[in-house]
Amino acid sequence: MVRIAVCGSAGRMGRRVIALAHEDTEVNIAGAVEKPGNPAIGCDAGEIAGVGRLSVPVVDNLADAIKGADVAIAFINDPEATVEQVAICRASAKPLVLGTTGLSSEQEQAFKDAARGIAVVKTSNFSVGVTVLLRLVEEAARLLGPRFNCEIVEAHHTQKCDAPSGTAISLAKAVAKTWNWDFEKSVRHGRAGITGERPIHEIGMHSLRAGDIVGQHDVLFGGVGESVELRHRAQSRDTFAMGALRAAKWVVGKPQGLYDMVDVLALR
Repeated sequence: MVRIAVCGSAGRMGRRVIALAHEDTEVNIAGAVEKPGNPAIGCDAGEIAGVGRLSVPVVDNLADAIKGADVAIAFINDPEATVEQVAICRASAKPLVLGTTGLSSEQEQAFKDAARGIAVVKTSNFSVGVTVLLRLVEEAARLLGPRFNCEIVEAHHTQKCDAPSGTAISLAKAVAKTWNWDFEKSVRHGRAGITGERPIHEIGMHSLRAGDIVGQHDVLFGGVGESVELRHRAQSRDTFAMGALRAAKWVVGKPQGLYDMVDVLALR
């Protein structure tokens, strides 16, 4: 039985992780955390998730919640808080499954520094399908080559804070790496006005925000007289929650290091 502490336990993803963990005979919710001042503090994590009382109160300190846990799962939209949570896991010698996106390059480095000494699964998307999509995009880029223009379109709900999505960035990085391009120099975020002819060394990135779209990612490779399109559409947040639980089970007992879903799914 893997004991899990959930950071961001009152959020959309946190609630689904708790609900699905309640149905999973291989895991147990041992702790629940929210940021100070959240109305959920002091409430029962199971009741917040809609699965009934679990006798696990929501607290505002991960150090307390993780004491009885084997691993922490964190879905929080605060990059600075993310670095703090990683440091707490390191001090507690507990592995971490992290789903936070939108980290700046400085925050990314701070995260890596804080994560030294523990096992961390960090990914922009816990979906099995998206993990496969990344591999397919790499293969398509390799086979088609940079003579095909690459455009990436991602769509999400109106509450998503960062754009483009972490998954879209991962897809663009996969293409840039395959073509030996500099990611920062080759990505173009949207187009407007008289832009002129499209440069060859360019990866277009476009973000849509509408309604309650869970998540959709389209990768287009456009050539002369033909095109190839790859799409992943998430219809439920349970897709991500199930992937996070799978990662949590996998990472317990693993050596220190930074892992992703490719490692969890043994696709490397």
